[in-house]
Amino acid sequence: MKAADFPSNGCNIFWVKCTSLQAMESLQPEIDAAFANSPDETMTQSENAFVQNFFKSTGDLPPLIMAISLVVVIVITLIGGNTVMMSFRERQSELAVF
Repeated sequence: MKAADFPSNGCNIFWVKCTSLQAMESLQPEIDAAFANSPDETMTQSENAFVQNFFKSTGDLPPLIMAISLVVVIVITLIGGNTVMMSFRERQSELAVF
């Protein structure tokens, strides 16, 4: 790590490129065993597993965004209705004359 000029406070992610799936499956336990019982234990996983865990950590974000969007649309509709009613109220006397 010193040769690669990593900061002294550590590194969160290491990428290890393997030649095949079998090499990756045999290398994962070796990497975890090398850092076992140390202050910086590792959790070795494939890139696909990492991406899946990353998106799972966002939780129910899409439904939350849909709910917020629905509230925004309802508020915009209420503001538009209020504007129409104010305009109608201001022109009531004109409508009575017609």
